[in-house]
Amino acid sequence: MKKNAQVLLLTMLLLALASIMVIGLSGMWKAEVGIISYSKNGLTAFYLAQAGLERAKTDLKYNWSLALITGNIGSGDYQVAITFPSPDLRVISSTGRIGNSIKVVQAEVLRTGAAPFYTYSQVLGSWKEI
Repeated sequence: MKKNAQVLLLTMLLLALASIMVIGLSGMWKAEVGIISYSKNGLTAFYLAQAGLERAKTDLKYNWSLALITGNIGSGDYQVAITFPSPDLRVISSTGRIGNSIKVVQAEVLRTGAAPFYTYSQVLGSWKEI
């Protein structure tokens, strides 16, 4: 009888130890999944911001006085603000959002030539992530 009690006690101790290890590992896995999800959302927000920037560059060719653009792609969105430092220069700031992640990119577009044959180009070296 004494031997059965010792085996039962040892089994319960091993079961308790295994339970503690499983709880600890599940906490680590949950944290890892959260990190991966945050990283994925950050990358998606960056791509959303870039999409808004590219849309603004295209739309400016048709409406040079454009100041604000918004759009949705999937479960995320972008908002683009365009400023006018000079008559032939536009600064585009695009913000991409998804979940709690926000990314902002910025570039400048220069208009050269004479109407109606303007040429629109991104200023070399002006693209940056803010």
